[in-house]
This record gives sequence, C-alpha cells and structure tokens, in this order.
Amino acid sequence: MILDRLEDLLAQCTVELMIADGTCGTGFLVAPGWVLTCEHGVRSAGEGPIQIRWQTELHFATATVARTVPSQDLALLTFAPPREDLPCVWLDDDVQRQDDLYLFGYPDRDYPDGRPASFICEGNFTENGLSLMLLKQGQMQPGMSGAALLNGRTGKVCGMAKLTRDQSTDLGSGGIHGAVIAQHLPEIMVAQRQFHQRDRRWAELEAVFLSPRQSSIPAVALEPDQTRPVLTHWQGREQELADLSAWLAEPTVRLVEIIGVGGFGKSALAAKWLTQVQAVRTEWVNFSLVYSFRVFGMWLLHTLGRPVDDRIDIATLIALLVQQLSAQPTLVVLNNLETLTADAATFADYRQFLMRWLEQGTTSQLVVTSREQPDLPPNLRRQRCRTQSLQGLTPDAAVALLRAQGVQGDEAELADFARLTDGHPLLLNLIVGQLWDTYGEEPPISEWARLNPDLFAYMGAHRGDPETSVGRVFEASYGRLAPEQQALLRHVSVYRPRFDGAMALAMADGVLAADPQFEAHTLRYLVRLALLQEEPPAYPQPRRYFLLPLITRYVQRQGTLTLAHERAVKFYRQVCKPQLTREDGQAAVATYLELAYHSGQLGQYGAAIDLLQRQTNPADPYSSCEMVIALRGDRASLLPLYQSLTAHWQPTTPHDRRRYGNTLRAQGNVLQFLGQSREALDNYDAALRIYREVGDRLGEANTLLGVGALKATVSEQLKLFLAAQEIFIATGDRYSQGRNLVLFIGPAYVALGDVESTRNSFETAAQLGQATGPEALSQSAHEQLKAL
Repeated sequence: MILDRLEDLLAQCTVELMIADGTCGTGFLVAPGWVLTCEHGVRSAGEGPIQIRWQTELHFATATVARTVPSQDLALLTFAPPREDLPCVWLDDDVQRQDDLYLFGYPDRDYPDGRPASFICEGNFTENGLSLMLLKQGQMQPGMSGAALLNGRTGKVCGMAKLTRDQSTDLGSGGIHGAVIAQHLPEIMVAQRQFHQRDRRWAELEAVFLSPRQSSIPAVALEPDQTRPVLTHWQGREQELADLSAWLAEPTVRLVEIIGVGGFGKSALAAKWLTQVQAVRTEWVNFSLVYSFRVFGMWLLHTLGRPVDDRIDIATLIALLVQQLSAQPTLVVLNNLETLTADAATFADYRQFLMRWLEQGTTSQLVVTSREQPDLPPNLRRQRCRTQSLQGLTPDAAVALLRAQGVQGDEAELADFARLTDGHPLLLNLIVGQLWDTYGEEPPISEWARLNPDLFAYMGAHRGDPETSVGRVFEASYGRLAPEQQALLRHVSVYRPRFDGAMALAMADGVLAADPQFEAHTLRYLVRLALLQEEPPAYPQPRRYFLLPLITRYVQRQGTLTLAHERAVKFYRQVCKPQLTREDGQAAVATYLELAYHSGQLGQYGAAIDLLQRQTNPADPYSSCEMVIALRGDRASLLPLYQSLTAHWQPTTPHDRRRYGNTLRAQGNVLQFLGQSREALDNYDAALRIYREVGDRLGEANTLLGVGALKATVSEQLKLFLAAQEIFIATGDRYSQGRNLVLFIGPAYVALGDVESTRNSFETAAQLGQATGPEALSQSAHEQLKAL
C-alpha cells in the first residue's frame, strides 16, 4: 500500500537524539543538514553535542542546537550530513478533525529500534499560550516528543508530537501545528521547497497516494481564526484612515494593501478602519496559521451562505468565490498574509485567486495586511489596487500615545523619544510596558535608557508570542534575504539622501551586481518586503528609495559599514562636478557634502574638510563647496557635518592639526551665523590655540575676524580686524587684505563716523581687487565709495 510506503519514508526521515546526560529523544530530517525536534527534549544539551542515530547507524552524525523558539517548544539542530541521499519530510499545515495521523519515534524504554503510533485529530487546544493539536486514541511515550506527524489524508507531515496525555492508555497526545513551525521557522520552509524541487521521492509517493482518494470530511472542518485586534489607546493615523476610506469609495478599486515591516500597526489600522466602514458586510481572517486555500475558500463560501462539497477542485472554488463576492458586497480582510507569501507553494492558489479577483471581481473589496506585498502583475494592479506603505506614528500621535498610557515627561522629552523610536507602535508599547513594570502607573520617560539602552532588546507579547522584541520582528523580514541581499540593504543604508537604482547598484556584489534587471529584481523585491520605501515614480526622473530610520538602525547593527562608506566615496567621486562656480545649485554641492560625510565616517577627517574648503578652481576664491553654500545662504546645512568631524577627530601631525583648526573655525562661522555666539567663541578660541601652535598665520588672522565680529563695541571689533590685517600684509595675502577692508574694516570706520579712514579703506580695497582679480571685490569697494 502507498500509505505503508509513506510510513516507511517517514521512518527514514526520523532520527534518535542522544545527549551526554543520558537523555534520548526523537527528531526528524526537515532539510539537508537540519533536524527539527522539541526544545524541551534538547534543553539539557546546552551548546554541547547531540549524537544522532539514523536507522541502524548508532553514531551517524553529531548535531548542535542552532536555534530555539522556547515559547513554541521548537528546536532546530544542525549537522554535517555524512551522505547526500538522505530524505526529508514534506511539511504542510493541512489538518482537520478526524484526520488519521501517524508517527515514528524512539521511546526511552522498551523499543530500542523505535516504534510507530497512530492517532486521530480531535481539534485544537491552548496550553500556556501555545496552540496545539489534540490527538486521541493512541499511545504516546516519553522520548517520542519531536516525532513528525504524518497526515493519512494528505500524505504530508502536518506537525510534530509534543506531549502525552497518558502514556499507559490510549488517551492520545498533543502536537505542534505545522503552521506554527512555518511561522516561527520560515527559513526552513524555504529550504523545504528547494529540497523537494530536486528530490521527488516524497512528491511521487504523495501523488500516487492521493490520486484515487476522495475525502469525506465536511466542507468546513477547520475554520480560520477571525479574531480582530483590540484597539486600546488608539492615536493618530488620520491621513491613513482617510486614504483607506477614499479608496473604498473608488468604484474600480478591488484590492487594498497595507504593507509594512512587523510592529508598525497594520492590523490595528485595518481594524480601526472597519469601525468606520458603514453599510457593508465585513469579514476578517487571520493568517497567523497557514491555512490552505481550500480551507479558506470553503470557509468563506460557507460564511457567505454558499457551502460547497470539499471535493471541489481549486479552479472551480476560485470561480465560485469571485462570483459570490461579486454578487454580495463584502469587505474581506486578509490579515498577516506574509505567513502565506513566504511559501510560494502555499501561496500559489491564493495568488491565482487574487489575480482572478482583480480581473473579474466587482462589488466587494479585499484588504490585505502583510509584511510582504503580494507579487501580482502590474497591469492588474494599475487601476484596481491601492497600497498603503505604513510608516511610524507622527511625533504628535506618538506623544499622545505615551500620554494616554500615563507616561510622564515634558513635551520636549516625549517628542525626542517619539522621534528616536520612529513612532513604531510595537516598540513604544514594549518600552511603556517595561516602564510600568518597573516604575508603576506613571513611569517617567527619562528612565527608559536606564532599563535598557538597546531599543531592539525590549520584549513583550505580540501576535501570540510572549517573547517578542522589535529585533526579532525585523529579523523575520531581514532573515528571509540571501546574504548578498542583506549586504546590499546594509550598504545602501549609509546613504543620507534618497537613492536611485544607479546608487544602489554601486553597493551591490556578485550576482546582484551582474543582474541586468537589478532594480526590478532586487530593489523592487526589497520594497515588497517593506524593508525599502519607494517614492512614487515621476518620469523621466528615476525611482527613488529610502529606509525608515528604525530599519536603518537595525540593518546597520548586522555588520560592518566600512565597505559601504568606501563604495559611497567611490560613487560620489565619479559623479561630482570637477569645478564649482558661484552659480551652482544644491545638486552640484550635494555630492561634495556626501563625499565629505562618507570620508569622515571612514576616519579620513582631513580629506573631508579639504573637500569642503579647497578651491575647486585655483583662480576663483569662490569655488569651494563652503563658499558656494555660503553664497546660497545655506551655510547652516554644514553644521551637522562639521560637528560629526570634530566629535571624533584627534589629529597629531601639524598638517592635520591645521586642518582641524580650519574645521573648528568653519564651525564657529556657522554658529555665529545662527546667533549662537558663546558656542562660536569657544570654537574660535580652540582654533586660535591650534593655529598659533602650528604657526598658521592666515588661519589665525581669519579667526580674529570671527572673534572680532562678536565683540560688543565697534572699537573692540576694529582692533581685532586691524590685527588680522597686519597678518594678511605680513604674509602677502592681497585678496584677504582687500576682503578684510570691504567686509570688516571699512564698515567699522563707517560705524565710528571716520570718513577719511573709511574712504582710504575702500579705495585700497578697490585697488587690491583690480590687482588680484576677483571682480566682485573691486565692484563692492566702488559701490561703497559711491555711497559716501
């Protein structure tokens, strides 16, 4: 019989696990080099080795624990397979009441070579927050936890045995649902799919097994979870709610997507919106477990008053759903759809339904919330689909959320914290929960860092997991990426402005860099996973991308950024304009600013300040990046860059000390421009000490001009301007002499009413301007003379 052959294959996929303390248990081969078992069975091994027995080979291999999910009692072991022909089970989520289930396990007594057991699925129950399958009419003995459960109806493994109800009677067992495994170990499902695409042993047996069978299970043997989120302390999202309502009113829109990385409040937004929807029937389905399309489709038809026989084929089921939804106005929310999209095989039928719905559906609307945007053809999306890429709460809404939960602090403190957390609702709630637990009902926001300065380490409950952190939630999306995709995301995260495909390609490696469809295949995929955000395209301008601030901080923690900054420097050097002029706009100087920023991030502080201050045209004193920005009236934009350079630079050589002094002086100039006189003087004083130490007379003279401009009386100012002029004369810097006369000395004499000295100053400046070349200097001096 085919079922016997499937049971034999199941036994070949089953291994005995032996730990040094004498503990024995069961596990099963889930992917090449991976064994899945119950966490409680290998807990005593710690980081130590676990001996694997396979069939009659007692010392087949040695494994170690690679990952555990204690809240779900899951443990993933890794080992080096000593042979290449090992089978692996085929994991699935399809299990219904009255299904016959089989396992093969290794009890810790009486059956040294293992034994089978059979059960009947009785339904679901919850134990300590864990949803389990209830199994009856079978004996489960110690040591058999971790065995794969083979579904006699589907021919696939639908879960894993976990516990016994009574080992001496036929009271049965409890099992972990296959959907729970898929949700918490998504990487295994990817490896599963890859393995079974090339190894057809299980698929061929299953095909023969199912071909003559017709199920007699009632049409709605398993209902999807329809629980909606509880809306507590709701704040903000006015624009998002308005957008959703506007889309609902558009007669052509049939699918609305709410997309974002975990914890941004997609489900809550959908639930809040439904409270505002009037005169339309609403249905809600949670895909926290992976329901097959057959289960979902038959349930929805049954709910809409059109039950069907479960022997119906998928194509007909899809057609009936489209027909029924078109005849009966309904708003159907498919919540947490990423549970399905992560597995292409499972999602295939759902994708077919969504495409058919966009092509032919009328009257009703579907709403999807997901960490991954469903992959649907662009021509179907064009008129009938709208997408809400969800970001964090606005600072005002985040502060209101904190206030609503009793958090104490002044408005500035709360606003700063809201910006730090990027308004991420889950993160805000996790931190507030810890503050409440530690400080009581009115916790001070100022104490959050004392609890844990690592935003990604705060833990709490989310979507049934009592040990959720934002780091783990983000890992669910980031962990799905191939290593080269992870590296790309980390590298593009160092760009400060929004970037296009060419900028991203400059950061790519290997197969990504060689892909002629890099933007379509890679960047668009990262957008679908909500790890990248995309500005709406505006032809002929290229698409622009960016990362949300909290995601930027997360991905930058996952590896070093040196290579990324090096590649950014290389890119900007290739595109920057060789010479700047006074007429250049923001785009021209922006490349110099970014070159300086990334150079500073590499510790090349001297090179960074040179990029800002060096004349790109030796004949034009106004051709430096600093001067162009100053002439544009935007010098305040330079302050963050100066501050980033001076914060870490510790120069030792005279040359670097001089450049450091130049940076302090430039920072002082901007602070003076912003009216921060005290801070400006501190920078000038520090710069003067350095210039006098290294003998930089011109640096000293230019700094005296800055100090002089901050003096309280004109006579005090003039004294320093004249001291600077003596240095300019001594060094032969005729341009600086003329500039000083026009901008500083001449206006000081005007303020003092000294007409003769004023005239002499501007006449000398005009002569110097004609001799040294800058037309603007001479022209300004003549204009001042005319005004006398």
